[in-house]
Amino acid sequence: MPSNSDLPNHDATAEELAALYALGALETAERDQVRELIAQSPDFAQTVSDFSDTVADLPYALPCLPLGDSVKDRLFQKIAQDVIEEDSELYELLKLAIEELTQKSEALTWQTLAGSTADGQMAVLEVDEARQQVAFFVKATRGGTFPLHAHDSGETVLVMSGDFVVDGLKYRAGDRLESPANSAHQPETENGCLLLCISSLHDEILGE
Repeated sequence: MPSNSDLPNHDATAEELAALYALGALETAERDQVRELIAQSPDFAQTVSDFSDTVADLPYALPCLPLGDSVKDRLFQKIAQDVIEEDSELYELLKLAIEELTQKSEALTWQTLAGSTADGQMAVLEVDEARQQVAFFVKATRGGTFPLHAHDSGETVLVMSGDFVVDGLKYRAGDRLESPANSAHQPETENGCLLLCISSLHDEILGE
């Protein structure tokens, strides 16, 4: 089994980490580290395999219950988001330290974000033409709102600094949030913020 120094930065023992991996409860970076440990430690690989077998048997030990439409919609959105995240190189940016992302943002050309009352600006970091996705930074120097907009295929936002408010929930530096496809909202900030956003090239600003 791997020692504590070999484990990802996660408050769990090797056995607990194996269970979390089998349940699919780890973030992408942690999953990658666990896969490396599986290749390095046969004992750890066997532990992961045992937990995976148990997880695979769980559905057959439980009675079948019908899912409500809202639950199914959320499940399918999560599955779609996981597929995009695993398959898109833009999501590799989320593995970078906030300090490194901040340095990247400082080297870009910024433009005014129309429809923002928070002195909003944006700067494009990378574009994935094949998947029609874009990674870009958004910043606001004071409190206010961002444009009302609709997401074509979902959006991932990493709050790098400040605060970011969506549907009454406040997110701070280090927080990450997902917006599903075909959703629309008008976020705001109380004191300003810096964000990394990964979204579709076909998102639409509403009310223009």
